[in-house]
Amino acid sequence: MDKFILQHILPAGTELAHGQIALAHEAAFNAAYLSEGLTGYAVGFPGTANLEEELGVLAPPVPVPDLFQYRVADDTDAFLTETDGSDVRSIGAEFKTVGVTGSTVTAALKHKGLTKRIDVRQIAADPLIKEKAVASLKARLLRAEIFRAANMLWAAATPKSALWATGSGDTDPDVDVMAAIDAQLTTSGVLPNRVVYAPGAWMKRVRGLRTRVDAGGFANAGFTLQQVADFIGVDKALNSRAIRSVSATAKAALVGANRVYMFNAQENADAEDPSSIKRFVKGTWEVFEHEVSAVTVDITVSHYSLISITSKLGIALMDVA
Repeated sequence: MDKFILQHILPAGTELAHGQIALAHEAAFNAAYLSEGLTGYAVGFPGTANLEEELGVLAPPVPVPDLFQYRVADDTDAFLTETDGSDVRSIGAEFKTVGVTGSTVTAALKHKGLTKRIDVRQIAADPLIKEKAVASLKARLLRAEIFRAANMLWAAATPKSALWATGSGDTDPDVDVMAAIDAQLTTSGVLPNRVVYAPGAWMKRVRGLRTRVDAGGFANAGFTLQQVADFIGVDKALNSRAIRSVSATAKAALVGANRVYMFNAQENADAEDPSSIKRFVKGTWEVFEHEVSAVTVDITVSHYSLISITSKLGIALMDVA
């Protein structure tokens, strides 16, 4: 057993005798390998800010303990109302008792991370190579979370097709999105408050609006994301720019090519509110540095999270052509 590990587990001045068993728990491992300097670098590194922003729009973080419960709003009872006067209490009687809607799920966070092995010769040649490894690993983990969140949203509802880049001058992408959002008022009772455009969908939106002959449609083509959000009537709009490698020479958008996601998500949410999607988290990013041998060092970046669709109400999807 590595004596370097034991010195952080056993009390000072003691040795592990032959036949004894030592329990290496998480706190001891953290004490042995957690790099505070590199962890601080990972938390404040600006190079992943855009990825973190995209992830925050797609799946807002909700702090929870390691083992927790959350509520899934899986039916429409939340929008029932009394139309028969049954909410009026008679003298000597009790108020009507109603049930709590939605099911409760017990879940545990998943420990996610990646490791990069560095040679001491690389460290000697580049003093910042450890920091570069942290940045690279964190970006890769963020891309995995974005990809996971987008695919979970896409599987939660049936996408509708839309023609935006036909060149006919009759299309109105912004009105199409408004209509899809408005339809949720009567079908689910929950209005989407966020819209995420895949890169191809955003391009088709602009192209479709620029073919309009009326001044209003043409003007919308130049809207900023905030202006689009205000016009459509949502809190946030995002034109996703996150890319992943699909081969040695090809890249693809993490959220798909021509998708539009409309869903409900809240800032500072808890485990009970009826948001469409949440990213349950504990703590922040951690970086571990482990001297594997005299010539190699492992840099590990990790985090705790669990992305869940917590309500299918208020999710609308489009596949744009």
